[in-house]
Amino acid sequence: MDEKRLHKRTDLNSKVTLKLISETKEERTVEAELTNVSKDGIGFLTKDQLLVGSVFQSVIQLWTKQKIDVLLKIVRCEEVNGQYEYGSIFVGMQDHESMRILIYQMFNEDKEN
Repeated sequence: MDEKRLHKRTDLNSKVTLKLISETKEERTVEAELTNVSKDGIGFLTKDQLLVGSVFQSVIQLWTKQKIDVLLKIVRCEEVNGQYEYGSIFVGMQDHESMRILIYQMFNEDKEN
């Protein structure tokens, strides 16, 4: 797969609950396994099939236990071993929240070296 990301992804393994934002008022929540994070979005795995273009609300927790409220839009889906791997971008995130992710990445890189 060609790399199209603008910002580096950092592994982040945790559980996350996604709540669908829908014009039809459809209520749907999805449990997922967060796999990575970048300044622009997250990657996650779930057994649920989601539509590319769907928007979800969630809260992600960094290793520092800081929580960040996010809105994300699904931009990519790939089936992997009976699960779905999704790529998503943040929509409407405030700059100070994306800076928290960059700081998390800097500390994470220091831990690995």
